[in-house]
Amino acid sequence: ILQCFGLPKLDRSSESDGVCYLVCGSYAFATDVIENNNNPIWMRKSRRACTFPIFHGYARLFAGIFDHDGFTNKDDFAGRVVIDVARLRPGSCYDVTLPLRLSCHVYSRRQRGAIRIRFQLD
Repeated sequence: ILQCFGLPKLDRSSESDGVCYLVCGSYAFATDVIENNNNPIWMRKSRRACTFPIFHGYARLFAGIFDHDGFTNKDDFAGRVVIDVARLRPGSCYDVTLPLRLSCHVYSRRQRGAIRIRFQLD
């Protein structure tokens, strides 16, 4: 995960505290929290990268962006993207910016921001 652009302001008192959760099959990963920034950038030394095993050609990678509200409160959902592994070419490196959506089945005109992701399939 490299960065997000234009995340919605979900807290009244401050900017978003961005965190990204990645899920692929039964595996999950969470990035570091970038506090008070609606355009968070995960720097090279931060917790931002992972490797997932792919057991099926029809697997999907879900990346959800949340506004972190501490460990005692529920995080606020900002948006998500879904990447179909079957559409990727093995050995290629992708660096894409994708619009965040509330759901893959529902289109909303309300801006949810965008996420920039770099990934490859080996």
